[in-house]
Amino acid sequence: EWFAKAIEADPNKETAYRYWGDALMEQGKMKEARAKYIEGIVADPYQATSGAGLRKWLTANKLALKKIPITLPAGPSTDKDGKTSITLDASMFDKPDTGAAWLAYPTARAAWPTDQFLKQFPQEKTYRHSLAEEATALTTVVEVYAELMAGKSGKHDASLELLSKLKKEEMLEPFVLLTHADAGIVQDYASYRDAHRDKLNAFLDQ
Repeated sequence: EWFAKAIEADPNKETAYRYWGDALMEQGKMKEARAKYIEGIVADPYQATSGAGLRKWLTANKLALKKIPITLPAGPSTDKDGKTSITLDASMFDKPDTGAAWLAYPTARAAWPTDQFLKQFPQEKTYRHSLAEEATALTTVVEVYAELMAGKSGKHDASLELLSKLKKEEMLEPFVLLTHADAGIVQDYASYRDAHRDKLNAFLDQ
């Protein structure tokens, strides 16, 4: 009852979810404990203690959290004069299909520091890496990959297939926020959580 009251008072503080999960674990209610630990991470994933409960649950159940096998290319860089440049991984050119899809990632992001960011965030005066920029770039990668692979059979790229699945299931934003957030993207978390707490929970659950 008191854990529920604490969450009602502040649903975006992870502590009560974690303590509630601990109590459920003590009672042997593993499914319910897991759900509370996930809710705690969603409440505030960037606290050092947020994942402690789920790690405890995984250990108790002899499980491990598998890393999502998607490695993003380097994004564009901006020098002190505001000039944006793109560094390309030479290995991408060895893969005519998948490489071209990943080349779309830094290209799509290149317009944000100089133009797109101010259009998207007119109230902010200084550029930062944002969830909107990252989601746009990853969507472009998925779209280019779909065009390149249209009508082709055989083995496709596993990481791009997974990225495409995340896009189809509307999980790109949770993927970015919970696995690839930097100081800029973190600033977009609260507003996304307020609107899409269900998607964040579903992403971690899956």
